Amino acid sequence: DGMNVRARFDADIADILHTTSNSVSQEMAPFEDNSGLNHNLAFSIGNQFDLGGNPLGVLAGINYRRSYSAYNLTEGSSSYFELNSDPTLGLLMNNQFDYYNQQGVDNPQIGGLFNLAYKFAGTNKIAFNFLYNHDAEKMAAFGTGANNNLLTGTNVLESRVLSWKEREMASFQLTGEHFIGFLNGATLEWGGSIVNSSQEEPDLRFFANSYRENSDGTRNYFINPSQVDLPFHMWRNLDDQQQLAKADLTIPFLQHQSKGNKFKFGFLYRNKDRDFEELRYQLQNKDSNTEPYTGDPTLFFSDANIGIVRVDTTNGGNLRYRSGLFLSDETRPENRYIGQEEITAYYGMGTYDIRKFRIIAGARVEETNIQVNSIDTGSINTTDILPSLSLTYRATENMNIRASASQTLARPNLREIAPFSSFEFIGGFIFTGNPELERTLVQNYDLRWEWFPNPGELIAVSGYYKNFENPIISRFIPESLNPEVKFDNEESGRVYGVEFELRKSLGFIADALQNFKFSTNLSVIHSEVDINAEELAVISRNPEFGNTRPFPGQSDFLFNTALNYQSLDAGLDAVLSFNYFSERLTIIGRNGTPDIYEQPRPQLDFSIRKTFQENFQAKVSVQNILDANYKTSMSFGGEEYVVIEYPRGLSFGMSLSYTIR
Repeated sequence: DGMNVRARFDADIADILHTTSNSVSQEMAPFEDNSGLNHNLAFSIGNQFDLGGNPLGVLAGINYRRSYSAYNLTEGSSSYFELNSDPTLGLLMNNQFDYYNQQGVDNPQIGGLFNLAYKFAGTNKIAFNFLYNHDAEKMAAFGTGANNNLLTGTNVLESRVLSWKEREMASFQLTGEHFIGFLNGATLEWGGSIVNSSQEEPDLRFFANSYRENSDGTRNYFINPSQVDLPFHMWRNLDDQQQLAKADLTIPFLQHQSKGNKFKFGFLYRNKDRDFEELRYQLQNKDSNTEPYTGDPTLFFSDANIGIVRVDTTNGGNLRYRSGLFLSDETRPENRYIGQEEITAYYGMGTYDIRKFRIIAGARVEETNIQVNSIDTGSINTTDILPSLSLTYRATENMNIRASASQTLARPNLREIAPFSSFEFIGGFIFTGNPELERTLVQNYDLRWEWFPNPGELIAVSGYYKNFENPIISRFIPESLNPEVKFDNEESGRVYGVEFELRKSLGFIADALQNFKFSTNLSVIHSEVDINAEELAVISRNPEFGNTRPFPGQSDFLFNTALNYQSLDAGLDAVLSFNYFSERLTIIGRNGTPDIYEQPRPQLDFSIRKTFQENFQAKVSVQNILDANYKTSMSFGGEEYVVIEYPRGLSFGMSLSYTIR
C-alpha cells in the first residue's frame, strides 16, 4: 500500500510497481477442455554377475504414468449446514453455503530405481537401494453458489483455483546382513538411509467475486474485500531432509530345545528437518483506476488493468502515475515454520518355545523430540517405555491360539502442530494446525484363533481392544466466522471389535473348481472418543448428541471379499473383488451442529491377466463397476443434509508387458 502511494509522483517507484505487478500470470480463471486417457509405461532390467567369485545382483527400472480425474457437481452439491435456534420453531438446520463445483486434475509422474546386492564370505550381504520419484498435480477448480457466511442478500459467490503442485523424493539406502559365528551363530542386520523430499506450489492462484442477478437477466458483479478475499497469488515451498540409522542383533540360545529360541536387541535413530514457507501477494486497487469487473476474468486481468494504467499531469505540471491492480505483500508470519522431528529408540526382546507354547516378551524405549518454530512454538519432548507380551499356543500342527498385549504411541505430524492455515478455495473450510498437540498413547489387547486347513488357506477369528490417551481429532473452532477446522487432542478413546478371515480353495466342492480361491474379511468395530467438558457445554443444546463420538475415519462395519481364478497351464489370472464400509466420521461439527460423515459406498472391481508366448502379458481391468457416488452428509431430526456428493465414475484399464529372459 505504501509503495502505491509513493509511486504516484515517483517515476522509479512507479516503474517498480508496474514491473512487479505484471511479473505474475494474468490467467486467473479455469477453462474447460477434454482430458486424455490415463496411461503408463515401465521398463526394468536385472541380472546377476560374478564379482571376485561372489554374486552381484543388479536391478534398474524406470516408469512413467499420467492420469486424469475430474468431477462436475452440477447434479450434486457442496454444502455446509449449521444448527441454529429459531424463537418460534426451535432448532433448525440452516444452509450456510451451497455450491456447484467443477474440478479437473492432471497428474504426471516419473520414477526410477537402482539396486545393488553383493553376497560375500558365504553368509554376508550388503545392498544399496536408490529410489527416485517426481510427480506433479495440475488442478483447476470453479465453484459457484450461495454463501450466507460471507455474502448478504441474494448475492452469489464465484470462486476459482488454479494450482500446480510438484513433489520430488530421492532415497539412498545402504543395508547389511552378517553372520557372527563366535556369538553362538548370531545375525547382525544394519541399515542407514538419507531421504530428501520437497513439495513446491508455484503461483497458486485464487480469485473470487460475487454477483447479484437483476430482474432483466443482467448481473451486477462485485469484488468486495469485506465479503471475500481479493485475488491473490501464493507460493508454497516445503523441504524435508531425513536421516535414519538402525541395527538389529539376533542371538540364538537353547537351540537344542527349539530353533525359535532367540534374543534380539536393536536401536533406531531418525531425524527429520523441515523448512516450510508460504508467500502471499494480493492484487489490490486503491486508486479506483481499474475498469470494474463485469464477469470476464481475461478482460479484468489484462495489461490495461494491471500496474500503471495511465499518467496524468497535475496543475503544477507534475506527472501523477495512476495504478490499477497492483501486487501487495500479504505474507503472514505464522505461515512460515521450521520443524525438527528426532526419534531415538532402543529395544530388547526374547522368544522362547516351551512345549506347545511360544512366548515373546520385550520392551522398547522411545525418545521423542519434536519442535516447530513459527509465530508460535510447538514441541513434544517425551520418553516412553513401550512393553509388549505375546503368547502363542500351538493346539495342533496347523492351528494356533494367540494372545498379546502391548503399549504403542502415535505422534502428530509437523503440519498438524504448525499454526498454519490452508484452504482449498475461497469460502470453503479452513484447516489450522495446533502447537499444543500432544502425542497419543495406545494400549493394545488382542486374541486370535487361526487354522490353516491346507497350504495357502486360512480360517481365523480375532478380537481386540485398544485404549487411547490423548487421541488426535479435528474439530471446528466455535468462535471462527468461517468454518475453520483445528487439530486437537481429546482426553481418551476406545476401539474394540471382532474380525473374521477366510482364504479357501473351492476344490473341496468339485475338482473343476480347483483353480478358484475365495477370500473374505469381515470386521465389526465399535469406536468412541470422549467429548471434553468445554465442548459438551456448547453442544448440549442438540439433544441428538451424546458424550462420545466415533473415531474419525473409523467405520463400524468393514467387508472385503474376492474370488480369484488362477491357471498356470493357461497363463490366466482373474480377480473379482467387492469392498464395503459403513459410514465414517470425517469432520466434527461446531456449536452442536451434527458431525459430517462419509456415507457407505460399495465397490466392485474386476481384472484379468493373460500370459501368452511366454514373454507377453496382457491385462484388462474395470474399477467401480457399480459406479457408487462419493457422499458426505449430516443428519438431524431424521433428515439427511448432503454436504458433498459426486459420481466417481467407472475406470477401465489395459496394459501390455514383454519380458526378456
